[in-house]
Amino acid sequence: MTGFDVLQTPVTGQVATFLAVHQAEATGGERLPSSRQACFAPGTMIATPLGARAIEDLRAGDLVRTVEGRYVAVLWVAPRDAMHGGADTVVRIEKGALGQGLPTATLYLAPDHGVRITSRIAEQMFGQDEVLVPAESLVGQPGITRARPQDGQAIHLLLEGHHVVIANGLPVESLFVGKDTRARIGRTNWKALRAALPREPFVNGRPRMTPARLRTDLKRARRLIERHLRNPRCTLIDAKGLQAPVLRLVTG
Repeated sequence: MTGFDVLQTPVTGQVATFLAVHQAEATGGERLPSSRQACFAPGTMIATPLGARAIEDLRAGDLVRTVEGRYVAVLWVAPRDAMHGGADTVVRIEKGALGQGLPTATLYLAPDHGVRITSRIAEQMFGQDEVLVPAESLVGQPGITRARPQDGQAIHLLLEGHHVVIANGLPVESLFVGKDTRARIGRTNWKALRAALPREPFVNGRPRMTPARLRTDLKRARRLIERHLRNPRCTLIDAKGLQAPVLRLVTG
């Protein structure tokens, strides 16, 4: 994949430090789910019933596979002019950087794109063994750096609900429609997204979508990664279920 300048990031200690991605607080201190910059670079291969397909080839009505082995319909696939999450860089995860050969090819994600982590340490910290961490919390590990987008386009993937899909073999989130989605994707894309949704995206001011997993903030995500670095026997990514037999059409 071309169109990106890799920025070699100096690491102090075990985990590099970058600006946090903030989520607004609701009245009374409750944290509302926020939309994330969940978008993919062209050429990213998304798992489907018929095998991995480039995200730019997906269309509304196509099916993609989730980490649970379910097949869910694509509602909307739309490009974005620049791939960034409130910053001028993206996260570059080299092939095999997260172990077990994952991702299967270099993967570019926005800094706050959620990556699913599965471990006993996550369960100890959050009460559940699967959580979504911002991609930028992984920066500083071997093979995971920042890259500056040049002419690269970013593609949003909206499904029937919020799901964890498989992109270049790695479990990552699809687009979550939250309170600031319109500001993030722009007016034109917002109109197209609203037209694709079967129902209003908000109920009493709250997102209708249910988050697929608990979303950790950047500070806690880095703490999780630091604990993993101290315990190398505990892997970040559970590869179980990420590979599935391709469905074959039988005729006659």
